[in-house]
Formats: sequence, C-alpha cells, structure tokens
Amino acid sequence: MAVESFTKQNWEEWVIAGSIEDVVDTGETIDLASSDIKAWSYSDLATEVTSDVIEIATKAKDDVLHYLKVRVKGGTTTLTPYKITFYIVTSLANKYEIDVKMKIKET
Repeated sequence: MAVESFTKQNWEEWVIAGSIEDVVDTGETIDLASSDIKAWSYSDLATEVTSDVIEIATKAKDDVLHYLKVRVKGGTTTLTPYKITFYIVTSLANKYEIDVKMKIKET
C-alpha cells in the first residue's frame, strides 16, 4: 500500500510502499542498492529506530509501478507516531524522499 499515514496494532505486520510513479522518466528505474528506508519516533527524531519497526531485509522495488516497498512491524504506544522515510535513488541519479507516518493503537 502506498500511504502517507496509517494506524496499526503493534502485533500487525504488512508491506508499505513509497511511490514515484508520477515523477519518473520513461525507462527510469529504482536503484535498489542506493535506495534506503529509515524510521524515527516523532518524540525523538535524533534516535533512529529502523530495526524496531522495519524489516529492512524485505526492501524491494517494482520498476513497472515505480515503488520501493518494505514490511513494517512492531512499534509501541510510547514512541508513536513514527516517521518512516523512503530515500529513493533512480538510474538517472534522481533522488526522491517520501515520508510516511505510522501510528500504534496499543501495545
């Protein structure tokens, strides 16, 4: 799902995506190795919490629909909401940043 904000229980896990479909040039692809996804709690943007809420090994791309995706997991109401940022680099060296807000209902 490509979303700007969503709410989940801490037990739930699913895949989210950051799409650049509206801005890519013909033939442009996502450079998976150069692209990244990171997470922070809005209560402490200085401390990265990526491994707590993202399964980075699931990072994948779709060059037909032009999105970068990853599985989200966990989270706590203490640190909610979370800021998840997709850093997408393309074959033409274009760089895109997409922010998503993840809220946790309960732990």
